[in-house]
Amino acid sequence: MVEVTPPTGSRFSVDELTAQKLNHGSKGFRASWRFVVTFGLSATALLGFYYFPYPQSSAIHNLLTQYLHNYAAVSGAALRLLEPTIVVSGQDIIGRYSIRIVKTCDGMDINILLFAAIMAWPSALRRRLVAAAMGIVVLFSVNTLRICTLYLIGVYAPASFEFVHLELWPVLILVIAVLFFLSFIRDVRIRDSARA
Repeated sequence: MVEVTPPTGSRFSVDELTAQKLNHGSKGFRASWRFVVTFGLSATALLGFYYFPYPQSSAIHNLLTQYLHNYAAVSGAALRLLEPTIVVSGQDIIGRYSIRIVKTCDGMDINILLFAAIMAWPSALRRRLVAAAMGIVVLFSVNTLRICTLYLIGVYAPASFEFVHLELWPVLILVIAVLFFLSFIRDVRIRDSARA
């Protein structure tokens, strides 16, 4: 049997080192599966809750409608800096071009996926909650910018509206969410290794 001497000076056989690596590898495998399952279940539950067809008279439907109106109000306020005649009525932004904010326009699906991924990652609860809140603020800001640019494209380049609305911005927001999640993971690993 071959003997290996690690830098610490203790002696391990190759079989013992292999067993340690396999044990460590199975822990990583279990942690990966725990993340995937937790993320999948929580994202599915939250997306199901959000996209469920609630009756129009229900409290949840009214809450979601108010949320979409608030999104339109924030975007309309930002657009009024460029075009003071813009009016917000319910979920509609009305000016030289009109936009209606509906469930798919609010970026909630990406918010839910980012939230579920951060909350499923093995880290301290406080750190995950802070990162999730920061991520939602970033995505809310980016989506407000998206709505404003879509309005301006509707005014100045309406032929490009469908492409930018359905192809370009969804990819950009997804990339921003993934980059935010990867930076969260990097931060967790840096802090964990600094403590070790």
